[in-house]
Amino acid sequence: MPLPSSIADLSTTAGSNSPAGSESPALIDDYLRTYASYIAQLRDYPGRLLNVQTFTTTGTYTPTAGTNYIEVEVIGGGGSGGGCNATTASNASTGGGGGSGAYTKSKISSGFSGQTVTVGLGGVGTTPNGANGGNSSFGALVVAAGGLGGLTAGPTTASFAALGGAGGAASVTGNLINASGTAGDLGLFLTGAAANSPLGGNGGSGFFGGGAPGNVNAVGINGSGPGAGGGGAAAGSAGSARNGGNGSAGIVIIKELC
Repeated sequence: MPLPSSIADLSTTAGSNSPAGSESPALIDDYLRTYASYIAQLRDYPGRLLNVQTFTTTGTYTPTAGTNYIEVEVIGGGGSGGGCNATTASNASTGGGGGSGAYTKSKISSGFSGQTVTVGLGGVGTTPNGANGGNSSFGALVVAAGGLGGLTAGPTTASFAALGGAGGAASVTGNLINASGTAGDLGLFLTGAAANSPLGGNGGSGFFGGGAPGNVNAVGINGSGPGAGGGGAAAGSAGSARNGGNGSAGIVIIKELC
């Protein structure tokens, strides 16, 4: 093919690009300069991803040189699962799962350098009711609420359900996505079930998953994905008080583009 006039003239098949073996060696310099200009175009192409900075703890954002705008994803901390109360013979107590943190995404083209990045902590499992997760934020520009802790029910011999914590409320700060977190599942005990089979509620899964499963007659399981809820605890007949599982800390992900 002749000397390309634009980058669109290039083929993805190497052998289909110039120079061909029959062309004059005098054209080699023109080809080299042309291809070098296309490489520079790719380097300077608007919207090219430069770097990704991920915050799992609170800090300050310093942009990579050449960053013209950023896309910020923020997830609040997950709530812990509800704990359970101590029980007597034939009684049961359970906790609902913790809610996951909200998810917010925003594109920002100015005022982003030096912003404080806050990563919300996960709620710490306790007894009886679970603890809420903390809010995560990129300054005041992008905010995501933490999930709520699961509640405790019992002890009693009657069937009951322990309420899961609500997911973090959707923000209004994102100009791309504002999504609420996922509520934790109910903790359950059914009359007539085996005395040692109360079930804690599952923790709500965050945007990247990881909600903890509820446990049977045991302490709650910790959430694993960013902003995920902890699982509820449960105690059957003559059981001890137990803590719900911890919620996971949130996260802030910053994609830097030229």
